[in-house]
This record gives sequence, C-alpha cells and structure tokens, in this order.
Amino acid sequence: KVAGSTYNLISNLSIKAGDRKTKNRLKVEGNPPNLCTGLVKHNKARLLESKNEGDWAYFATYGKQSLNGDKLGMAILYRQDQLKKVTEDENSHVVVFNPSNNGEVTYYFLAAWQKEPNGIKDEKSFQHYLNKEVTKLNNPINITY
Repeated sequence: KVAGSTYNLISNLSIKAGDRKTKNRLKVEGNPPNLCTGLVKHNKARLLESKNEGDWAYFATYGKQSLNGDKLGMAILYRQDQLKKVTEDENSHVVVFNPSNNGEVTYYFLAAWQKEPNGIKDEKSFQHYLNKEVTKLNNPINITY
C-alpha cells in the first residue's frame, strides 16, 4: 500500500557471470504514477551523470564511500524514455521513473570496489567503465539467421 493505493510488484533480478551489473525488471500492477530507486549520499563521494546520448544513461557516485573508507563506485543505468526526473533528498540521490503503459521499468545497478580483482581505482576509470557499459546497452548485438 502506498498513499491509499495498493500495487502488486514483481522484481526480476538477473546478473551474468563476470559482470558487475544487476538487471532489475520491475512489473507493477495498479498503474502507479512513478517508481524510484537511488544511491546513498556520502560526503566523500562525487555525483556523476552521463551526457544523455542514446537510449541508456547513468547516474553514479564515486569516492571513499565504503564502510572501510576505500574507493567505491555505485551506479544506476536507466532507459531515458522511462526517466521522469533525477532528484535528491537529505540522504539520497534519486532516479524517478515513469512506468510504461504495462507498468514495467527496467534498469541496472552496480558497484565497483577498488580492492576487487582488477578493481577500478579512480573516478576517471570508473566513468570510462560506465561509458563503455552504456555504449554496449545503446548498441546491442543482434543475431539473425
């Protein structure tokens, strides 16, 4: 129940081996006006946003935001045609989605820790990684027979 309305929500999460991204396909019954997700605000992390070229874009933070004070990047990759707005509150950076006519929203979330195997160690490398991932989503490989 949200603001006096009842919604049924199905979240289908999937991840490929060796990939940092987790795909979240949401299906909502009840026609909500929006759906949102976000990233925690941290005073030692900088907010990063893509240039809005293509169908997919990202919204991310990078900096010393792990519990151990290590560098950590967190991101949400979203379809621009589902974006209602990017906003924030005291504790979070928030992406607000317009569900499609059938109540669906698809986005990815990810984290990249500097101490993981082959970890991303600086902000510039994290942005390069995110730009590469958005480019892949904007240019999917299609195989036809």
